[in-house]
Order: sequence, then C-alpha cells, then structure tokens
Amino acid sequence: FETFFRELGQRIATRWGRHRYAPEALPTIATEALTEARVHAHFGLDELLRWTLSAESISPQQFADSGFGQPPIELFHHERFFLQALIWRDSSTDVHQHAFCGAWSVWLGGSVHTIYRFEDQGPLGEGARQGVLGCDSVEILRPGDARPIVEGPGFLHSLYHLEHPSVSLLARTI
Repeated sequence: FETFFRELGQRIATRWGRHRYAPEALPTIATEALTEARVHAHFGLDELLRWTLSAESISPQQFADSGFGQPPIELFHHERFFLQALIWRDSSTDVHQHAFCGAWSVWLGGSVHTIYRFEDQGPLGEGARQGVLGCDSVEILRPGDARPIVEGPGFLHSLYHLEHPSVSLLARTI
C-alpha cells in the first residue's frame, strides 16, 4: 500500500519536475497519473483503513480539520504537492472553486459531477459578488475516472456522492 502511493507520488513529481513545477502543468500530469494508477483496481476501503490505523508513520496530515473529506487522509507528501484520500460520508459538496490545482479520481463509489459557470453582475458587498449561476455539464463518474482541478473561479463544480462512503484520491498543490 505505502509503496504504491510513494511510487505514484514520485511519478507525478518526476513528470511535473520536467515542467519546472509550473502550476498550470500539474492538472494534466496528475489526471494522467491518477488514471494510469487505477487505484480502485488495487485497494478497497479496508486496505486504506488498515494502513491508516497500523502504519508506523504516516505523512503529516495537512488540512485535516478543513472539512474537505470526512476524514481526509494524506498518503504521500512532497514539498510541492501531496496525495490525499478523501472519504465522503455525506452525499454532496457545495458548489465551489479551489485555491489549489491538481486532479482527483474516484477511488470507491460514484459521483454526479456538475460543472457550473458564474456570470458576474458586480459586487454585492465586501468580499461578495452577485451574479447568475448556470449549469454547463453533468456527468456520472465511476471508479477510475479522473478529472483535473484548475485553481480559481474558472472551475466551479459540485459533487453528489452516490454511495456511502465514497472515496476520492486527490493530487494537489500545497
């Protein structure tokens, strides 16, 4: 288990390093690596939990109290990114954007993935904008499906997890 994720993390680091760790290169690199890894074909929830509870040492748990994942479990740490398993017990996430880039794949379960656009109509108040939220696309994601994450307002999305628990594998910048 630990070797699998260390090798996956090193593979992403090597490929990304060839691009001088340019943030805009990571979503494509991470999506390809997560797709190739096929983690869902190798490990189930039992293996994830067994490793988490019995490992002699695990990576520092970045953002463990963020509420993003229930819980999030860091599997590999690099100075520029990390791999994290996100266990989802609740069905849905809010419509959101990310302050990081990378990619995620469905490890266990399935999700309805909705991508939105926001037509900005100006400021609503300090730190808030008003506008119209529209749906661009909806897709069903199954184990092994991977999608890129682009930082910022250009990528608004939500997920509705079809099974409980569901697990996502996330490769993301720090």
